[in-house]
Amino acid sequence: MDFLAHGGIELQFREMKMDNGSCGWLSNLSGWKQKAVAFATGLGAPGLFLISFLDSSVLSFPIINDLLLIQLSMNKPERMPLYAVMAAIGSVLGCVLLYFLARLGGEAYFHRKAGARAFAIRHWVERNGFRGMLIAALLPPPTPFKIFVFAAGAF
Repeated sequence: MDFLAHGGIELQFREMKMDNGSCGWLSNLSGWKQKAVAFATGLGAPGLFLISFLDSSVLSFPIINDLLLIQLSMNKPERMPLYAVMAAIGSVLGCVLLYFLARLGGEAYFHRKAGARAFAIRHWVERNGFRGMLIAALLPPPTPFKIFVFAAGAF
């Protein structure tokens, strides 16, 4: 854990894992999210793919996929590259689904969901194209990246 000591991150990871190896962070989630994460953890890499896919498309699991990736990697460090790839593929495919749903749903739904930010986001997407999507993807949480993916599909 020495490589995680920078910036107090080590303390956060120690708090995540309890003495018996279970997920301490899991008890802070609502009932259905606990069940979903427990199910995904039991599946391992496919479960992480599923959580990442859902988080990037129709549901929101803020930080859960990150914590699940960390937990699975801590339990089986040799499988960390597989877990990272599965999380990335799930996230990309979830964004692709969201994009195509936006193509079908159109601009009206986007304006209802984005509210007052709709005009600014549309202007951002139209003006910046790929570069704008790249910048939005690199912004730290809680930047609502889904809105930008949806806007790209709607316009």
